[in-house]
Amino acid sequence: MSNTEQHVFVSIAPSHNKNFEQIIAAKGLSGIKILVNAGHYPFDEKFWSIVVAGDPMPMRNPSNRGIIKNVKFQVLKIKSYRSTLDTLKRRVPNSQWELYYCNLEDVLNNYLFFRFRKKTLIKRTLVEDGILNYYDYRITRERRRTFQLKKWVAYFFGMPYNILNGQLSGIDLPEVPDQYVKFPEFALYPEKAIPLGYNEIKYVADKTKVLFIGQDVLENVLGHAEYRNLVSSMIQQIQKLTSTENTIYYKPHRNGNYHVAFGLLKENFGNRVELIQDKSPVEDIVDEIRACKIFSFFSTALVNIQMGLDKEQNVLVYSMPFGQVDKKVLKLFEHVGIKILE
Repeated sequence: MSNTEQHVFVSIAPSHNKNFEQIIAAKGLSGIKILVNAGHYPFDEKFWSIVVAGDPMPMRNPSNRGIIKNVKFQVLKIKSYRSTLDTLKRRVPNSQWELYYCNLEDVLNNYLFFRFRKKTLIKRTLVEDGILNYYDYRITRERRRTFQLKKWVAYFFGMPYNILNGQLSGIDLPEVPDQYVKFPEFALYPEKAIPLGYNEIKYVADKTKVLFIGQDVLENVLGHAEYRNLVSSMIQQIQKLTSTENTIYYKPHRNGNYHVAFGLLKENFGNRVELIQDKSPVEDIVDEIRACKIFSFFSTALVNIQMGLDKEQNVLVYSMPFGQVDKKVLKLFEHVGIKILE
């Protein structure tokens, strides 16, 4: 590939930018490197020739449930994507390009993969989007209505959307020859896998500090009542493995309503609970928190933290799976040393 050819990286989560910058550094990638930064996430300027971003994406509030609220959210999100796409068209010349994307469930990634400048698109590469790359992730019957809604709204904004019958990552498609993942041997289609590195995490653990990494978006998936029960079960586990000398730090997910989990924590731990309102990925600030024990459900962050930690740091990382957990993903968690809570 010549230095004038273009590499387009599509970011819709904070971790994506770090993964992309790792790939650029590892490959010594030349040419024009374009970051499509739809979520306005932090990035390192030295890696990028052009950074494209449109209107900020809306934040989903799980407390606003119902079809009307969901339609409104999708309209605002895809409207934001449309402004990002228009900016990309204006700023980037129509010449040969490679696409680095994260999944095809997302409207912007889907459009760029299937529709955008198809005659000059010469390669598509998948980049890890957390644990979704390690199990069979398809559209379920229960979620098909949500995808139909996306398709209608996207079409209205001039971004036709392809609903996939296979893997939502697109890794099973012949157009995708390879994927960057942290654990190639555990990935779907390991023959397509290229190793993606991870960042070291170093700190001296404080024996009084415990971290609970929230997955507040689960309220959207499970419903309010079941989600409350799940958080209550986790609190019981934390109580068994901590003492009254510990302070519990709660780090919410960047999307979602943290009040349910934080409220339950306050009921059970009182003044020994602290809320972390920093919107940064937890992997970026865990060394500032300095927890000796870290809890979550089935979070990708747990894997990233466990892999980044030195074995001599005496930090214990716990996961509490729920529902129908993919055995391959469970094996991955155990493989990296995460303790599974029953």
